[in-house]
Amino acid sequence: MPFRVIMPDLGAASADSTLLRWLAAGGELVKQGQALFEAESDKATIEIEAGGSGRLVPLVSPGTAVPAGGVIALLLAPGESYPLEDEEPSKVGLPPYAEVPGVGLASQKQIDRLPGRLIITPLARRLARSGGLNPRTLSGSGPRGRIIAADVRAARASPADAPAVAPITPLRAAIARHMGDSAHTVAPVTLTTEVEAEGLVALRRRLQAELAPHAEWASYDLLLARLAAQALSEFPLLNASWGEAGIIFHPQIHIGVAVDTERGLLVPVLKDVPGRSLAELARDLHEMIDRARDGRSLPEDLAGGTFTITNLGGFGIDAFTPIIHLPECAVLGVGRVRAAPVVRGSELAVGQVLALSLTFDHRLVDGAPAARFLARLSQLVQIADRAVQLR
Repeated sequence: MPFRVIMPDLGAASADSTLLRWLAAGGELVKQGQALFEAESDKATIEIEAGGSGRLVPLVSPGTAVPAGGVIALLLAPGESYPLEDEEPSKVGLPPYAEVPGVGLASQKQIDRLPGRLIITPLARRLARSGGLNPRTLSGSGPRGRIIAADVRAARASPADAPAVAPITPLRAAIARHMGDSAHTVAPVTLTTEVEAEGLVALRRRLQAELAPHAEWASYDLLLARLAAQALSEFPLLNASWGEAGIIFHPQIHIGVAVDTERGLLVPVLKDVPGRSLAELARDLHEMIDRARDGRSLPEDLAGGTFTITNLGGFGIDAFTPIIHLPECAVLGVGRVRAAPVVRGSELAVGQVLALSLTFDHRLVDGAPAARFLARLSQLVQIADRAVQLR
C-alpha cells in the first residue's frame, strides 16, 4: 500500500494551506525524513519532511490551496505503480500528475504544462512580489512560456499609467481578517503614559554584557516582556480573554512580540515568560524573529499568546494606538527611548523617557484597573535594574 503524503495542520486561521513547491521530483526515490515540500499558511512558510519512503507521485500542483489532511502525493514501495486499481485519485486540487496523457510519472516539463499552472522562475516571482506585480498578468519569454526575470523587469520599466496590482498573499489576507475582526469585536480604549526609563536602559546594558558576544539579543522588547509579565501576574484580568461562557483566565503568561517582516506582520510568542531566565528568553526570541523574517516560522512560534507587545520606537514613534490581537485582552505599544527634560524633586535634569500605550478591551476591563496595571508597569520600568534578575 502506498504511503499517503498529507497536508499537515499548520495552525492557520484559514482552513487551507498552499503547496508552494516540491523539493523532490516526480519519480524520485524519497527517504523518510527528507525535505519533501514547502507549504504556506496564513502565518508562516514551512518546510515539511517526508513521513515515509518510496518513489514520489505528486498529486497536487504547486500553488494549490489544500485543506489539512488532504492527500497531496503518494510514495510508492518497490513494485508498486500508479494509478492503482483500488485507489481513487486525489480529490484535492488539480488532476494528478500521473493522469497527464501518456505519462506514468510526470517530469517537471510535463508538470509545467498542466492547465492553470503558473510557469515562473523563483527569481522572477520574487521580483514580481517586490514590485507589486501580479505574475499572472505577465507574458513569459522563456521556454514553454516561462516567466523569467527579464519579463518582470520589462513590466516594471513600462509606463506607469496602468495601476500596479499586488496579489493578496495568505498572510496579508490573515492580517486583514484579524485586524477587521478586532476592530469590529472589542471595545478598545487606549491609555498613554510617559515614564523615566533609566532603570530599563541600565538593565539592558547589564544584559548586553551578560549575553556577549550576542549583545544584540538584549532588546527592549525582551525586557518589557519580562516586566509586563510581572505586572500581569498582579493584574490577571489583563492576561484574560473573552469567552462565550465567561471570562477565561489564562494560567500562564505567554507574550507575543510583533515583528515586521517582508511578508507582513508576524507575532512570535515567548512562552512562560515569568518562569524562565532572561538569557533563555533572549535566545528563543532571537531564533523566532530570525525564522519569521526568513519565512520559516513554526506553527508553535506563533500560537498561544495571552498578551502582545508592539514596538515602533525604531521608527521614531512616541505614542500610538495599537490594535488588540484577538482573543487577547490587551496590547502594549512601545515608543522610542529618548532624552528629554525631567523634573526630579525641585531640580530639572535630562533623563531617558519612554512612552507606553496600552490598548485594552473594555468588555473585560474597566479604565481604572487598566490604568493601575499601566502605572505598575511604569514603576517597574523605572526600577528595572533592581526589579529584574538576569538569571
